[in-house]
Amino acid sequence: MLQILGYNTYAEYHTALGRSDLCFGDGDRIYICEFKVIGKSDSGKEKLEEAKAQIREKRYGLRLTNKEV
Repeated sequence: MLQILGYNTYAEYHTALGRSDLCFGDGDRIYICEFKVIGKSDSGKEKLEEAKAQIREKRYGLRLTNKEV
């Protein structure tokens, strides 16, 4: 669906420290998505923080680009 909307999409985008689940971008920005499964006993906020920490820790936004991440 993102491609139909005109975004460049990359699934399982590899970096030196791992791979993100989904990246997509437009002319100015790159968006990084890390998907997490939430069980009955899990907190959505905790999983969100876990995903954001993983994106930072694995440096998924580090690319040879001048676009905003």
